[in-house]
Amino acid sequence: MIAEGRFLQILKGCSRVNLLGVDMGFRYVGIASVFDAFGECRIEPEGTLDLKSDDLLRGFLKYTGNKHGIVVGYTKENMDLNSFILRKLKSIQVFLNLPIVLSNEEFSTQKAHELLFNLNPAYSRNKFLLDQTSACVILSKFINKTKDQFPEPINY
Repeated sequence: MIAEGRFLQILKGCSRVNLLGVDMGFRYVGIASVFDAFGECRIEPEGTLDLKSDDLLRGFLKYTGNKHGIVVGYTKENMDLNSFILRKLKSIQVFLNLPIVLSNEEFSTQKAHELLFNLNPAYSRNKFLLDQTSACVILSKFINKTKDQFPEPINY
């Protein structure tokens, strides 16, 4: 994992920043992508990995094509989950040639639950969709927090 400042320096060299967002839990990993993060910014849910049946490295490799970095949510309250996340990420970072940054995920699941419930109450009970939407929320928070450090996109 690298510091947020260094992560942003790396991204400044990219013309359109494409990121992977990760909401990682003990059992499920929600994945989301953002295309042109500091331009038009289109965030989309990508998928959910089940750590009991899916290989985490293979799962990450499936989603990391054409990405410039990975934003992984962490929580200040659950230190057991944080150490679990760090162990998993350290074991796969060797194989990924991408910078990884940790971003505060406080209330991302609650926000995702609200968003899904407002669309359709049945959606909010779908664990896979909830984890993907949480990953979208994590990416959105990270982008909103850091977008002022990027110049305005040039429109041709």
